[in-house]
Amino acid sequence: MELHNEKKMQREEKGITLIALIVTIVVLAILVGVSLSVLVGDQGIIRKTQSTSEDAEKESVREQALIDISSWVYDEVTSKRDGIVNTPEQVKQILESENSGKKKYYKGFTDEGVETPNGYIVPYEELYNGGNSEGELTWDEVLENATTPHPSQTTNTIIGVGTDKELVNMDYWRATKVTIDGVEGYGLYSDYNSDESSEKGYISTFSNGKIKGAVPQYIKKDGDTKFYPVISMGYTFAYCYDLEIAPEIPTTVKNMNGTFLQCTRLKSAPTIPESVKCMNITFSNCSSLTGEIIINATPSKTSVSSENFINPAILGGIYNCFYNASTDSKTNLVLKGSSSILDDLVATKGTSSNISKGN
Repeated sequence: MELHNEKKMQREEKGITLIALIVTIVVLAILVGVSLSVLVGDQGIIRKTQSTSEDAEKESVREQALIDISSWVYDEVTSKRDGIVNTPEQVKQILESENSGKKKYYKGFTDEGVETPNGYIVPYEELYNGGNSEGELTWDEVLENATTPHPSQTTNTIIGVGTDKELVNMDYWRATKVTIDGVEGYGLYSDYNSDESSEKGYISTFSNGKIKGAVPQYIKKDGDTKFYPVISMGYTFAYCYDLEIAPEIPTTVKNMNGTFLQCTRLKSAPTIPESVKCMNITFSNCSSLTGEIIINATPSKTSVSSENFINPAILGGIYNCFYNASTDSKTNLVLKGSSSILDDLVATKGTSSNISKGN
């Protein structure tokens, strides 16, 4: 009887031990699951660490970009301009200008925003100082409201509206009616005489290496029944030795032959819009040019004789576009953008070894 009871107790103890083992395994499995969730789940430590690192990098780039933009805005406001930043093109141009010749804290630009060193994106909208572009006046609305010349204008009654959608002082510009590719508009070009004695399209002075105000995008002269787009900037700034930071180019421009020819102190280039159809000697001998230039235009590679460069009706060509540009020491010009002929444009560099195609 005692032996029977002893065996029964042993079986019960084994049963209890097995149940305890199973419970322990279940508990451990639960703990492992919880631990893995804490580590790698959507709200896990690793994911939070990665998110924190991304947020920190984006915030760092955002802060530095806002500092650069604030510096630009200060210069604009002290020059009695509005200093509003509310387009991607403005952000790109400001950051490239403010960081020309420096080690950049950002990788580049995308359609959505400023790219950080590790490929994160700071949206352009977060860098605007005039809110986002929602509610911004359309060009039709802007031109409808532009009924009088710039208030500081004294030498003519031309009404000009700039790339920033603000009135332009047309005392600073020489505008001539032209027709290109069947489109009637205005040209801001000079009587080019192969030297610096030619009259420029921009006929005022420069402040801190910049033009005064913005480039006109639409112009209306006495006798015009409507505003006409600026479609030619042939030789507009040729031999302007005091120009260091290029202004924004109107998205209506087709001809950019010789626009910045021999601007030897020009450091920062503008974005070239898709509308541009010819870029012969555009940046030729701009020896100080450095940084990135966004080229979204794809001019034809048709050979155009040099005597026709001044003729705005002759389209096509990239002859010597970057000839001997970016030749000064410590300059490095990188061509980027949606243009399909970036390699061909690089090939126009002449003896320069500082021009390349970017990713």
